[in-house]
Amino acid sequence: MSLEDVAIRLWSAHKLEHNVIFDSIENERRRLCNFKENHQFIHNFNLHNTHYHYCRHNHLSHWSHEEYMAWLTLKPKLPVVSTPTHGTTPKETATKDIKSTLPSSVDWKALGKVTSVK
Repeated sequence: MSLEDVAIRLWSAHKLEHNVIFDSIENERRRLCNFKENHQFIHNFNLHNTHYHYCRHNHLSHWSHEEYMAWLTLKPKLPVVSTPTHGTTPKETATKDIKSTLPSSVDWKALGKVTSVK
């Protein structure tokens, strides 16, 4: 069985395990392509790595590297990042205008989020 065949079989299991549902066939195709690329990376890493921990798939395996880095650094590089939520369809999280929607400061005391020292 080829590496791509293995990735396609794992893809179905990944979607079931992480309750990942896509809003369109095009989106699912793109995510499958990301999953295959990540599977290739995992396979190569584990094949050539004998001294460290091994890699495996996780709930982010269908994300592109760019999406992962944008999420990791919270930089608004991409218009939308698909975030799986357990038991529901993926939650679409807008990252494009995140800085424009955040206030420059927050008065936590006025919001009742700070208590006096006891």
